[in-house]
Amino acid sequence: GTLDVAETTSLAATGLATNVRGTLNVAEQATFTENIDANNGVDVTSGNLNVTQNTNLTGNLDVDGATTLDQTAILTDGGTFDVTGTGTANIGATDNDVSITTASSGDINITAADNLNLSGTTVTVSGTFSPDNLDVDGATTLDGTEINTTDNNFNVMGTHQVTLNNEIRLQVAN
Repeated sequence: GTLDVAETTSLAATGLATNVRGTLNVAEQATFTENIDANNGVDVTSGNLNVTQNTNLTGNLDVDGATTLDQTAILTDGGTFDVTGTGTANIGATDNDVSITTASSGDINITAADNLNLSGTTVTVSGTFSPDNLDVDGATTLDGTEINTTDNNFNVMGTHQVTLNNEIRLQVAN
């Protein structure tokens, strides 16, 4: 039969379970004051899923479509943070710096199958730097630089003039 109630109705006393067999259709807003346990998934087929407090996901999160995360910290205490796929991965900021940092130890490894391109008004590299091949186009200033030729020659070549300029003196030693 049909239950048609025009006023507020309690289906069970506090602490007692109410079982619904079949489909429960709710035509207006429903408010739940306790946890909702969905043992076979939750489908939101139209509209948004709005969460105003913390959300804990213990399984995989599969998101199709554009995703906006605001003020997001990704903690990798329990595993690795991987960004993989066949599309482009962009990290950018409109008016702020983008920092990639190791907190106490560990390297930041950047590996490219082709070229590694750095561009900016100024590119600063500090610390020990030892690539197998460094090809720099444009004006380059090297401060406090030692060129060690123990394992190979130091060659200066090209079709233009080479200028060595020093205000104190130029020393060539054997």
